[in-house]
Amino acid sequence: MLEARGLVHHYPGGVTALDHVDLAIPAGGRLAILGANGAGKSTLLLALAGAIRTDQGQVVLDGTPVTHDRKGLTRLRHRVGLVFQDPDDQLFAATVAEDVSFGPLNLGLTAAEARERTAEALAMMGVAHLADRATHMLSFGQRKRVAIAGLLAMRPGILLLDEPTAGLDPAGVDELMQRLDAVADTGTAVVIATHDMDLANGWADRVAVFGRGRIVLDGAPDTVFEDEVLLSGLGLRLPMLHRLASALASRGLLPAGPLPRRLEDLVAALPPLR
Repeated sequence: MLEARGLVHHYPGGVTALDHVDLAIPAGGRLAILGANGAGKSTLLLALAGAIRTDQGQVVLDGTPVTHDRKGLTRLRHRVGLVFQDPDDQLFAATVAEDVSFGPLNLGLTAAEARERTAEALAMMGVAHLADRATHMLSFGQRKRVAIAGLLAMRPGILLLDEPTAGLDPAGVDELMQRLDAVADTGTAVVIATHDMDLANGWADRVAVFGRGRIVLDGAPDTVFEDEVLLSGLGLRLPMLHRLASALASRGLLPAGPLPRRLEDLVAALPPLR
């Protein structure tokens, strides 16, 4: 369990990025942290990963507060991985395999163990064939997946990703989210920060909505998306599929119960054409 307890953080100029934020991330599951640009999502991920020290509050891992010394941060980083929005902020080695193996080697694993973890992580992200490729020769989407593989090779219990689909075309988004689904299926908690409501609606089993430095809604997507007025006030628009399903349900064209969150489920729920 990774928790934010009362996190407060200010940037120069008096900008409040986090305003007494509480959030619990249990093992497993798919969590989307939603919010408009500048809402504080990225700052929260940085705090949860120990990349910044907040002005107030605590990050707590398995019941123990994380200290910002070598021992505390090492403990946190063995369990929690953060993938930046821009993979070029993360990749640094000459080749893909060298980059992905850096983390396992830093954990003190043998070269053989690091090679095994590197191969496993690259395969999970669908880039095993790029192991010997120079990192600067990769496409943007490939760099994204290699950066994620670098964290997966350390086998974190919780994987945090900041706007993971930014800069990807639709095919790249589908490919990446399928890969992250596979990661979540292994029991790793996958947390994405995004402003893409449609993405969150179809992927997450829990959403937390950020607004003005606070989490204002937290729950299952079909419950959270009922509050259209609040979401609109935060600069967020209901997912297109949710709006369509709501309109169909209001006309009696869908059975009672939670609204479908995937197109194939919506089509299956519709009555047959006469």
